[in-house]
Amino acid sequence: MRKFYIAILVGFAFLVSNHVQAQIAVSNVAPYNSAFYLVNDVFAGGNVAISNVTSYGGVNQIGFFSGGAPIGMDSGIVLATGNIGSIISGASDPSGSSNGTTFGFPWMGATTGSATNNNLYDVSASVPSLLGFGSAPNDVNDAAVISFDFVPTLDTMHFSFVFASREWPSFPCSSYNDVFGFFVSGPGINGGFNSPIGYPNGAENFANVPGTAIPITITSINASGYSPSSCTNSYASYFVPNVATTTGMSAHHTVVMDVEFVVQPCQTYNFTMGIADGSDGALSSYVLMGANSFNSSGVSVAFNATYDLGGDSILYEGCGSVTMDIVRSDNIPNMDTIHFNISGNATNGVDYTLLPDSVIFQPGQTSFSHTFFVPHD
Repeated sequence: MRKFYIAILVGFAFLVSNHVQAQIAVSNVAPYNSAFYLVNDVFAGGNVAISNVTSYGGVNQIGFFSGGAPIGMDSGIVLATGNIGSIISGASDPSGSSNGTTFGFPWMGATTGSATNNNLYDVSASVPSLLGFGSAPNDVNDAAVISFDFVPTLDTMHFSFVFASREWPSFPCSSYNDVFGFFVSGPGINGGFNSPIGYPNGAENFANVPGTAIPITITSINASGYSPSSCTNSYASYFVPNVATTTGMSAHHTVVMDVEFVVQPCQTYNFTMGIADGSDGALSSYVLMGANSFNSSGVSVAFNATYDLGGDSILYEGCGSVTMDIVRSDNIPNMDTIHFNISGNATNGVDYTLLPDSVIFQPGQTSFSHTFFVPHD
């Protein structure tokens, strides 16, 4: 008996969308002072289960933002290296928590200081060599971190974010290289960063400049007129000079960025988001995570036959037709191509009627069906 197998190939992408035009407001009063609430009821979207939420940082470093339409996201979670309220135009900018020597997540590094093998420090310190200019931080301070486990039901995770900083425009390329990271660990991920106990293959950082392996910091994204004369202009298309009268913000920021990465459905992963000051505790930076943007999506495939299939989905010759139904749940407004990897010792187009090697979804199209036969031969 000849068999064939079909695998759906889904890649990952780092997409960028433009910012749009209510001024930003922040809150960390109940329930927005709870990391559990912020992750489960603000950040998480559909097709994902959240557990084991933990956080670290000062009481004013984590909260909720709203009115963010001018930056491209209406609401969500905000993490800051200082008080989240300092993101408001005209607000003072106190330092964050005094956590320069003791870090709340030992697996990320024993200290937030200058010790190597510290995820946030290592990210910031890697940027000068990757870019060919800039200075590594002396240490990192004022960290704010949220970590949780998640189980996706589909094969692709995605979320949206904006990075903002009061270090712009004066300190790109200096050792005041404020940094953040999105560290993901779990099945199929083999990363170079520390990961929690139970995730032995390390963590991968997804907070990178789109299409590169360069982490996003105030040095790796900056623009002409917003950096010292000794600083090289870098990935300026992602930098948005702040207009306080429109956004109500005190900080310059990036465009909205969308991260996607492949996962194995129904398996457990860890997601840790963290931000820290480079070298000092002044001039706060912020990472804003879009509400309901953390969810899984992808395609589901079902085979429906006009007869009873074998227990392992064996298709019997000459018994009738089989319809392959493919349904997608993400990027509905966009065109999308799904590729098939067809294998086995049955020959496509000979032992069964020809199956295409891919299917193109038109904008707005959510499903595709293809009927084929397995003839006597």
